Amino acid sequence: MKKNYKKLPTAKETLDIINKPWCTSEDISILTGFGETKSAAIKKEINDELRNQGFRVIDNYVPTDRLIVYLNLNIEYLKKVSDIISEYE
Repeated sequence: MKKNYKKLPTAKETLDIINKPWCTSEDISILTGFGETKSAAIKKEINDELRNQGFRVIDNYVPTDRLIVYLNLNIEYLKKVSDIISEYE
């Protein structure tokens, strides 16, 4: 059986998603291409780490800055690619 893969977002779409203070499991799913279960697990892992550090968390959200670090997103690269693509549109 062939596995269906989700389409990953473009650089601009990625920047649009991370341009807010909090992300949901749905945002994580869009950014990673993972399903609902894996995305929720990532959100839980980040929030559990924050709780262990003494922070309070909002269960339905994860701080975007922590998600960027977790996913190792290179914002400068995304901006550069987005700018290049915008020039040709």
